[in-house]
Amino acid sequence: MTQASPDHPWVKASQITYSAEIDCEVCRQVYSVQHDYGAFPHLVRKADLQAFQAARQKRQTAEREIEASREAGDLRGRIAARVDAESSMAAKHRQLQGLGLAYESLGTYRKRPYSGADAAKRAGGNSLARIGCIDELGAGDLDFFREAKEKLEHLEAEERRLKPQPVKTGARWLQK
Repeated sequence: MTQASPDHPWVKASQITYSAEIDCEVCRQVYSVQHDYGAFPHLVRKADLQAFQAARQKRQTAEREIEASREAGDLRGRIAARVDAESSMAAKHRQLQGLGLAYESLGTYRKRPYSGADAAKRAGGNSLARIGCIDELGAGDLDFFREAKEKLEHLEAEERRLKPQPVKTGARWLQK
């Protein structure tokens, strides 16, 4: 394992990065090194990692299908109309935050405002499925969005269940 940090005397722990690799050919075929942000590298089984990546890909594909659907296009129009109908920036910001399409403060939004159409265009499949379940926004497509939301929740749960867990070894570099 190697450790790297900036070349100055006031280094913070968050600025230190760690990397590791597997030297053993046999071990490299069974294990993979995971480099999570802000954490020590750890070993996971390659089979577990592949199952997790397949589950993530399946969820991302489902989200893209929702984003590309006719129902999502119609919903984007209803979101834009609802947000852009507001008379003030503060009211638009409240609408966007209520829909989960804005996270910045009102002051930041005032500096860089955007329309409801822009926010709706950037919304991902998960957000669209959640927003589409609101009665007045989902309109005639409520069943589609409810099924989509349920499917995504199931796929997310499967992805969390398959998240690779660190393998316990006696390797010295893995010990704290």
